[in-house]
Amino acid sequence: RVVGNPFDSQTEQGPQVDETQFKKVLGYIKSGKEEGAKLLCGGGAAADRGYFIQPTVFGDVQDSMTIAREEVSMGPELWGRFLGEVDKEVIGRANNSKYGLAAAIFTKDLDKANYLSQALQAGTVWVNCYDVFGAQSPFGGYKMSGSGRELGEYGLQAYTEVKTVSMGVFSALPRAGLQQYLLLVSCFKPQKLQERVMTQSLLCLMRNNLGPGHHSAYTVLC
Repeated sequence: RVVGNPFDSQTEQGPQVDETQFKKVLGYIKSGKEEGAKLLCGGGAAADRGYFIQPTVFGDVQDSMTIAREEVSMGPELWGRFLGEVDKEVIGRANNSKYGLAAAIFTKDLDKANYLSQALQAGTVWVNCYDVFGAQSPFGGYKMSGSGRELGEYGLQAYTEVKTVSMGVFSALPRAGLQQYLLLVSCFKPQKLQERVMTQSLLCLMRNNLGPGHHSAYTVLC
């Protein structure tokens, strides 16, 4: 993997964002070595200056190790562990983390792919692929990997605001006025789901206020 200038089209991996991140990632690599993970490649700085780190791969990683339980934020480190056959214990081990940004499944068994994609506590699950994004696909994490979503229709929710308006009007109207208003509302045919729900809620309130004998107007919208 080519490490170097991020403005060079041949570069596949650039530097860490700053010295703090550089030292943090190296610290995780050091903890992996100390806790008994097998260093397969990399493991140090990739240049004599700058914040470049060698692509690093660990094997024989155990569930209790720091690099398995914590997120090596934006660092060029990869580790693997054998989970065994798919069962509840294996899924529990995979979900035994405070993070849940993304997961990947590689299998020829479609039933296992569907089962695991539902069971894994991750905001994104890739099946037989990795690091695939689309503007129409919401992206975000579970647990400590963040809240909310980017992209897709869900991504627009961050730019909206919800307002609740409560207004007491029934006690100010005479009984005859309520009957006329109920008849008027019952003739209204809302087109949107939100309008239908609001109208039905209003009719329920007025029916309770008017008492029995006024159910026919309410059922117009049901």
